[in-house]
Amino acid sequence: MTKLLLVEDDPFFADLLLSDLRDLFPHGELKLIGPAENFQDAITLIQSEKPDMALLDINLGSTNDLSGIRIAEFLNRTHPIPIIFISGLPQGFDRAKYTLPVAFLRKPYRKQDLADQLELLMVRHSMESRLKFEPETTPKSNGRNTLFVTVNRGEMVPLHLDQLLLLEADGKVIKAHCQHIPYPIVFTSPGLKNFFEEHQTFFKERFFQVSRKHVVNISQISRIKDNHIFIQKTSPSGTKAEFKIPFPANSDSKKNLLEILSGSQS
Repeated sequence: MTKLLLVEDDPFFADLLLSDLRDLFPHGELKLIGPAENFQDAITLIQSEKPDMALLDINLGSTNDLSGIRIAEFLNRTHPIPIIFISGLPQGFDRAKYTLPVAFLRKPYRKQDLADQLELLMVRHSMESRLKFEPETTPKSNGRNTLFVTVNRGEMVPLHLDQLLLLEADGKVIKAHCQHIPYPIVFTSPGLKNFFEEHQTFFKERFFQVSRKHVVNISQISRIKDNHIFIQKTSPSGTKAEFKIPFPANSDSKKNLLEILSGSQS
């Protein structure tokens, strides 16, 4: 998940931005930080939340209060992240360009322009995170070990077979949970069953469909207990988390999985 710092002192405009951002990214791709209404509130959020990128108004409060510029300068010195300015200030661009923002949007902004700029930054952040958190011992994936899925508006990202823990479906929305990546990869498909069957040559015998909601990596199962499958995930900081996947009632799913596991151990 990408953290976006929002700095805007106009309550009406801040509500509009929040509404548009939630509409543009409905699957939790963005964690919205703020909005901060002044310089000090923004600094506090930067220090506590460590955002991944920032969307800054320039003029906060009075006409001559260019706190957005000061916030950008603070970020460049202490927490360098991509910055997008969004401003209605006539001279705003001339002031903002020296802080080296990645984009500048004028009020009133076009919703699609905002979406495009943020998606470009999210792609970059996503790829940087994968490179950062992927252990050096992880084998390089080749075409047979990598499946590309389409997320957001046409962006394609890889699912690496050796890193994929499980697929979790909510209708046509699928979350791919991967080892060492702190957030799921979210994409849409015609349904988990169809997606699993369509890419059977990729999943082969290493994955098992537990139910219409879950497909698990058999090699990542840590235990089976109380009619549940448990899979451990290691966070980028090294801490452990655990997924708990239920077997569906009145199904042979548990029996079939145990037979597969028994066969692989014999």
